[in-house]
Amino acid sequence: MTNWYTADPHFGHENIIQFCDRPFRSANHMDAVLMQNLWARVGPRDALWIVGDFAFGQRAKDRDWLEKLFAKLPGAEKHLIVGNHDLEPTLALPWTSISHLAEVRDGPNKQAHTLCHYPATNE
Repeated sequence: MTNWYTADPHFGHENIIQFCDRPFRSANHMDAVLMQNLWARVGPRDALWIVGDFAFGQRAKDRDWLEKLFAKLPGAEKHLIVGNHDLEPTLALPWTSISHLAEVRDGPNKQAHTLCHYPATNE
């Protein structure tokens, strides 16, 4: 099993394209390319870690749309690190785990990596 990490996909979010200068024509185009990229890397026995903001906007409130989107995700395990845009319908999906903070042992020496959607500061 390989761990794969992504953050802020913002599936369904039209405005993220302009806000973040993403190279897509529409949210549908963005969603299709993001899903295609995930499927190109994440294998059937792998773990997919989404580090916040799985989906956003009107569609993210539509349980049927979210369930269909979630069903398309690759991997044996799907983990959500909760982000500021992850609302109750996203949290209700059948994730392998949901947390605000997770420590994952990964890499050649199984180093500990802390996953969190929010920035850490020294202040």
